[in-house]
Amino acid sequence: VLILQRPLRSTGQIIFLPKQGLYRQLVTPFQQELLITSTAVQQRQSHGRIETMSLDRLPLAKAFVEGFLAVFSGSWESMQSHFRMFFSTTEPHWRLGLSPKHTMMSQIISCLILEGDSGHIHSLWIHESNGDITHDRFTEMRLLTPEQWDDYQGHFAWEQ
Repeated sequence: VLILQRPLRSTGQIIFLPKQGLYRQLVTPFQQELLITSTAVQQRQSHGRIETMSLDRLPLAKAFVEGFLAVFSGSWESMQSHFRMFFSTTEPHWRLGLSPKHTMMSQIISCLILEGDSGHIHSLWIHESNGDITHDRFTEMRLLTPEQWDDYQGHFAWEQ
């Protein structure tokens, strides 16, 4: 087990398309791409090698991915099927807490916390069941319209 002396800081971009999944490109401290769909998690290293983890035989990972994609979908109905939800606000700031309903997901995540103001998300805190915490800060966010989705399809079409 590697314990970091200080937080690992990284930069990159995230693209979410409802029917495709989530694409994450890490730029620093190293280059890496991650593609999360409802059926698989794929990782592409800077040298081009792709590793694929099919979710068919991994119920724990599948539960996590379904919940994670529900969060990015922004659908209250989808989130409520996976999480107990807690909301607080001090205008214009808000906080949404998500606690897994299902045992499978709670084995990985103890809670997710989204923070923002008005209609924008600024932070995502992921509290893992093992005590680790991931904090993602979102800057330069843009909401893509369905007409723009085609412009980003290339991020989701990986060749093996």
